[in-house]
Amino acid sequence: MTTLGTIEFKNDEGHSFDFRIYPMDAQYKPGHGGVYVITRRHDEPKHHHGHHIIFIGETDDMATLLDEHPEKARFDAEGANCCCVHATQDAEARKRIAGELASKYLSE
Repeated sequence: MTTLGTIEFKNDEGHSFDFRIYPMDAQYKPGHGGVYVITRRHDEPKHHHGHHIIFIGETDDMATLLDEHPEKARFDAEGANCCCVHATQDAEARKRIAGELASKYLSE
């Protein structure tokens, strides 16, 4: 699977989490869980890319996530073009990380 790069998201305490950036139509292996951040990637000056965060969540199976996601229409309407993934099979860690990042990035 082709990645578009990597991105780092930090919680309020400054702890950083590394995410791989995938296009929205990427195909994931069944049974692989992770924290995901749906973004609209856009060009920034000097050949950098910026990401507007649309949604943050977690799942135990990335393979079925986007096709069946209840917010899919919203993702399309807001121009989502990337799914950033921090892979982890630990359900408690996924919930904690997703909650910390949502608290920081979606409440601004």
